[in-house]
Amino acid sequence: MNLKQKYSNEIDNIKSLTEELRQGKIYEITRVRGDSSAYKLANDIDNKLNDLIIKINNNEDGNWESFNKN
Repeated sequence: MNLKQKYSNEIDNIKSLTEELRQGKIYEITRVRGDSSAYKLANDIDNKLNDLIIKINNNEDGNWESFNKN
């Protein structure tokens, strides 16, 4: 299994956050309370990338692998 498959859930979560940015779904722009602030989106992306890098470095299971084992 390649890295893209192994960590597909983690990658999809990060892509979802960047898609929100691309579409301008940012509270500072839309003033919609359900939209995240740019600050929160940036922090979420940073945290998810850091978590993914740690998993890769430690050869840990991806979210789907862990879920399927239980």
